Amino acid sequence: MSGDTKGGPGADPKDKKAPKAPKASKDPKDPKDPKDPKEPKDPKEPKDPKDPKDPKDPKAPKDKKDPKPSKAITIVVKGLTKSFGDNHVLRGLDLTLEPGKVNFIIGRSGGGKSVLLKHLTGLMTPDSGEVWYGDLDFFKAKRPQREAIRKGIGLLFQDGALFDSLSVVENVAFPVWYHRTLSPAKARERALSLLAELGLADSHDTPIAELSQGERKRVAIARALIMEPGILFFDEPTTGLDPLLSSQVDQLILEVRDRTQATVAVISHDIAATLTIADRVNLIHEGKVALSGTPEEFRASPIPVVREFILGDEIPAPGQG
Repeated sequence: MSGDTKGGPGADPKDKKAPKAPKASKDPKDPKDPKDPKEPKDPKEPKDPKDPKDPKDPKAPKDKKDPKPSKAITIVVKGLTKSFGDNHVLRGLDLTLEPGKVNFIIGRSGGGKSVLLKHLTGLMTPDSGEVWYGDLDFFKAKRPQREAIRKGIGLLFQDGALFDSLSVVENVAFPVWYHRTLSPAKARERALSLLAELGLADSHDTPIAELSQGERKRVAIARALIMEPGILFFDEPTTGLDPLLSSQVDQLILEVRDRTQATVAVISHDIAATLTIADRVNLIHEGKVALSGTPEEFRASPIPVVREFILGDEIPAPGQG
């Protein structure tokens, strides 16, 4: 039996009755012509991964996110004065807080440290003087500019100032919830990440009342960091802590500085921490900065008030040397 059945497996491939493939159009304007150089590309065709204009290209310049630029700026205080009746707290204070460094502000109780901090955060208005954030005079700036600066500040309150009615993770996420910079789900995700970095991964749903003093400080630090600020103010971060916990908080401050390169300012009475972790130290005395320098410069300073505060030396009474 011959294999001449039409279309069968033995069919002659040269059979004249087989349909011929249609010839490609020679019209250069034919959009179906595969040789037409002007033919639009298939929208489903993947783009060249090396094309820098491709928005999906991970190497595209405009999508490059790392490394992130530092948000830290230099803060300069010029001639700041503040009085409460006859109590002249700040008397023409000049101060510079440097970015990427831990700047300590020390001084006696009631000497003006907290008043200075309230001016730096805009909670008080000076009688005179200026506070510059980079090239912006804070108290002469428009309200939106001031608000933008304040959103870039992370503040660790002296006692933590945590909300007892909220859990740990809710306390940390609160700033981004309040400012609505992230969805609740993303805010929680970032808060959990910070807590894990600070050794509190298993405490995210713990009531605040059940935390130790050291844990509260770390929760407060996480909350201060969640907005990714370029400026960080720590108000007496080791007050009420034992030496071990104080050392841990000091280490956290150094880690924050190294990771964020923020402008870090620490209000403190802790001389051991001042001489150990500070990059710059500013001693406020009688409403002014008596000395600004490195810990080494403070140790070597002959200024009586510096020696009394740092080394515990007694200042001679008038007429006694």
